Amino acid sequence: MVDLSVWVIVLSLPLYIVAFILYVVRGVRGATVFDSTISIDALCYDVVAFMVILSVYFKSYLLLGSGILMAL
Repeated sequence: MVDLSVWVIVLSLPLYIVAFILYVVRGVRGATVFDSTISIDALCYDVVAFMVILSVYFKSYLLLGSGILMAL
C-alpha cells in the first residue's frame, strides 16, 4: 500500500508545474511592472511550498528550514 503523502505529492506536482509556468509567463508578459512584481512574488511563495512538499517526501528537515527562511 502506498503512503498517503506520496499520493498527495504525485497529485500536487503537476499543479505546481503549471502554476510555475503561468507565473513565469505573467512575469515576462506582464502588462505593467506591478503585474510582473506580483507574479514573481507569487512564484517565490510557490517555490517555498514546493520545497516544503519535497521536504516531506524526502524526510529532510534541511529543505524545510531553508523554505521557512526563504518565506520570511
